[in-house]
Amino acid sequence: MRHARIWVHPLVNTASTGLAPQDLLGFLAGLGHETRLLELDGA
Repeated sequence: MRHARIWVHPLVNTASTGLAPQDLLGFLAGLGHETRLLELDGA
């Protein structure tokens, strides 16, 4: 992934949480979710 942080809003839009892409992938794997990275043209 190209960016150092991914910013998300946890359930409400009153605060933001920043995650490193590898931390997000690790979190999802810890929950038992398989991830796939897709290259999107023009993104």
